[in-house]
Amino acid sequence: MNIVNGVFDENSSNYPTKLVDVLTFNGASDSKGLPKDFMKIAAFKTNPLIAYNTAMFEDALIVIVKENAVVDELITINRINYKTSEDILTHPRIFIYCAKNSSVKFLIHSFDNDAKGKVNAVTEIKSAPGSHMDLGILNENSDGCNVIDSYSTHQMDNSTINLFTLTIGGELHRSNIDFNIKGSGCSNRIGMLILGKAKDHIDCHFDINHHKNMSNSKLVCRSVVNDAAHMIFNGKIVISENAVGTDSTLYNKNLLLSDSALVNSNPQLEINCDEVKCAHGSTSGYIDNDTLFYLQSRGISRDQAKDILIRGFLTEVVESFNPIDDIGAEALI
Repeated sequence: MNIVNGVFDENSSNYPTKLVDVLTFNGASDSKGLPKDFMKIAAFKTNPLIAYNTAMFEDALIVIVKENAVVDELITINRINYKTSEDILTHPRIFIYCAKNSSVKFLIHSFDNDAKGKVNAVTEIKSAPGSHMDLGILNENSDGCNVIDSYSTHQMDNSTINLFTLTIGGELHRSNIDFNIKGSGCSNRIGMLILGKAKDHIDCHFDINHHKNMSNSKLVCRSVVNDAAHMIFNGKIVISENAVGTDSTLYNKNLLLSDSALVNSNPQLEINCDEVKCAHGSTSGYIDNDTLFYLQSRGISRDQAKDILIRGFLTEVVESFNPIDDIGAEALI
């Protein structure tokens, strides 16, 4: 499926029609034809960027995975910024609903083609009881594009979302990811890779909100920052008063490849009840010179040794959080 400059291109799109329903905001005959949670999951009342998208989007892609459907093939949504000038701002909008006991794999691939414009995108996801979603997010941004990307989820009882994100560069890329775990017995595994170089500015804000009991989440974010790139990670776990039995962790590790590279990391916990298991942490540093020397002493060149260590640093996340093998993340690192 292809979204070009914020508008769904039906002629160039295909999907498993027997298992998935696809419609657009403009294509719906009236509001009764839209899912009841459309535009209700993303917090437009408290987030001005989401509010701006809500007021300005031209159309929205709505994907509904049918009840009890098991979709084996990867469904790819290409979000393309195509030949826009610097004064153009587009507002892509996506809504995904996984019905009860469904299982599906999605890849949302964001990239630009000879574009200089700005993007303010919003994606809403609702997971019904017993549903399972593997979601990959691949962001490939050129130096000429500024992208703000907001994701909001609403999980119901015993649902699962496995998320893997890979962000590669961009003059300015900001991700706002808001996981709202509304049901009990939910499970989330989240792996994030961020690669920055030159003068890239990559800003990631991730909130995991546990509202009910006996759910778990695990987030691991790793970044490699080179040249004069700047990476910001703000991650927060919030445990409500009703979320007894929650098991939630959040870790961020960063590898700096130059003295000019900059990382700001701020992991946080907010716990409002007892009988939970939570942990968070962050580390940042350079390639270990002793390890580099050891590899060189075994006949490996300095550049090859650095490449081995960087790949090892990233591959640990890929191997631990690999819900979507079809993405081919290994090939990209």
